[in-house]
Amino acid sequence: MTLGFDRARLPFTLRTALASSLALLVATLLHLDSPQWAAMTVWLVAQPTRGLLLEKSLYRAAGSVVGSAVGVGLVLLTHGHVGALVVGLVLWVGLCAGVGNVLRHFRAYGVLLAGYTAALVVLVDLPHPDHIVGIAGERVLAVLIGVAVSALVSGLLVPNANEDDIRARLRQITSDTLRWSAAVLASALKVQDERSGLTEQRRLLSELAILEEMLDPQTAGKINSRISLRTVRALIAALLSLIAATLSAAGRVRRGARHDQAVLQTLATDLSVIADRLEDADVAQSLVRLRVALAGSGGAVHVALEALLQAVEALVSRKDTPARHARFALVFHRDWVGARAAAVRSMVAVGAVGALWWLTGWPYAPFMMIGTAVMSSLFSSFDDPLKILRFVLIGSSAGAASAAICHLWLIPLASSNVQAALLVVPFLLLTGVAMAHPRTTAPSLDYAMAFLLLVVPVVPVHGTPVQIVSGSVAAVAGIAVAMLAFRFVLPVDSAQRLRTLMEMTINELEALAGQDSFPHPTRWRARLYHRILRLVRRLDLVQGQGVAQPVTAIGGGVATLPVGEAILRLRHLSVRPDLPRTVRRRVEVGLKRLSMLSSRPLAAAVALEKAAASLMLAEGGATLDSEVLRDGAEALREHQSFFHLAQR
Repeated sequence: MTLGFDRARLPFTLRTALASSLALLVATLLHLDSPQWAAMTVWLVAQPTRGLLLEKSLYRAAGSVVGSAVGVGLVLLTHGHVGALVVGLVLWVGLCAGVGNVLRHFRAYGVLLAGYTAALVVLVDLPHPDHIVGIAGERVLAVLIGVAVSALVSGLLVPNANEDDIRARLRQITSDTLRWSAAVLASALKVQDERSGLTEQRRLLSELAILEEMLDPQTAGKINSRISLRTVRALIAALLSLIAATLSAAGRVRRGARHDQAVLQTLATDLSVIADRLEDADVAQSLVRLRVALAGSGGAVHVALEALLQAVEALVSRKDTPARHARFALVFHRDWVGARAAAVRSMVAVGAVGALWWLTGWPYAPFMMIGTAVMSSLFSSFDDPLKILRFVLIGSSAGAASAAICHLWLIPLASSNVQAALLVVPFLLLTGVAMAHPRTTAPSLDYAMAFLLLVVPVVPVHGTPVQIVSGSVAAVAGIAVAMLAFRFVLPVDSAQRLRTLMEMTINELEALAGQDSFPHPTRWRARLYHRILRLVRRLDLVQGQGVAQPVTAIGGGVATLPVGEAILRLRHLSVRPDLPRTVRRRVEVGLKRLSMLSSRPLAAAVALEKAAASLMLAEGGATLDSEVLRDGAEALREHQSFFHLAQR
């Protein structure tokens, strides 16, 4: 660092500031009434890699077009009637906030943007509803100018994301997981306590969660990416399955289940050797040895290793994973609970300000409503929006003050729009400098957004000093309203999102046991894999907040796999026509207990154990079915506190 500045970040922020200034000047030369929108776009699409810049620019353009069209439609349909406009905006912003919270990455950004863009189009120039089509067209044109300038200035200079980093991390995490699996199996065969491996298991799951999260950003904007996302996610799912299968195999050995110990010992040795060769980047020999290991293995570990082999081969050959291994995929977790809360919260916040406007006719309420619409929807997908909005309020307040200074004392000095734009440029350049300093990074972008939203670099200046200051204060007040909504209307933070994720996972297990219709096992596993990854990632964010002990929560998340497999096995047994009556009764009781899993996890474990014992008696010994049921019972006993979370 130099003078406290981040030397690695400073070129990026200064380049963004220059691109923003250039976009402002281009839009001014094209005689747009609100050229600052082009400058805003540059800041909003700025990204450290070319692919991210391209993809975010496309979604910003699409969101702007859709939002502007909806804004125009609302004005034309309501004929500018305040009450009808408020109702329309409340419904649209709420809808976009809800949908945006079940999508991922820049798709979510595009939908959220479409929501508040309609508010911006409708409310900024409300006194001129007859010009709404032209106003919306100018907004879209300004966005396209900002995208184009950003692509020319930044896109040619920023690097592409390095996919080799993903490949290296994949090789390392695969090697580490195989080595961990070998160690756990070896410990079980020696009847040792493998709890020393819990820390490593926790680290492996955390690394898998981080790796999955970085896939979209690393491959964004690349049509011909060398990495197949489906293949990488199949590999991640196979590694998760291997972790769960290893724990189950070790548990069976410890409780005295019949196993060919020589086969397991050989498998443990093979996995250790394969891990060493992968770490040395000897992928070809690793694959050969893995094929040999598969010939002597069996059970769930064999299935996971086979999928692992297929995924690694696909990555090496740069081909997609075979369709027959679709079982090992990731179906994205959708936070429908959070989406409903986001929709309701945005509607309440925007509706409250809209009602104030409608009932009082306060002329600055539209500015307040804009701030509320933007903040209540855009930040609804953040893990801890209230914490971030504190910095937003600081930055936006400073930006609003700077905009008022420009309007009152600087822009009146200009004799043309170009001169007015040039007077604004120093503020943008200073923002670029501030973004590279650790103390001012957090509020800098919000400073730029509030400044550009409120400043209008055209002459003559529109509005009296009282009107200018009042508009700035109202916009900042809108942010405060959004903060109140996040605090009191369906509050949300990282801890709450983690609890919701746990509850959704456990509730789905109960539905799997209790409902006549249930998801296909392949799809259920694929979604559960991703939920475990999200659980791990959220736990990383809330450590130290007293939500749950890391080992307890992570272990419980992994335990949902054997519990779910036990439920699926019970459902399979329940439709067997040759099942003895006594076993069928135990199976039905087991399903009933598991349908109330969160209230009495120990009772569900006992029911599984009795069903397994009854099945063993009927079959004349342990079978794969009975061992799967015992795996589920053991997981429930070891992680009772986790499965009680839904009741809390």
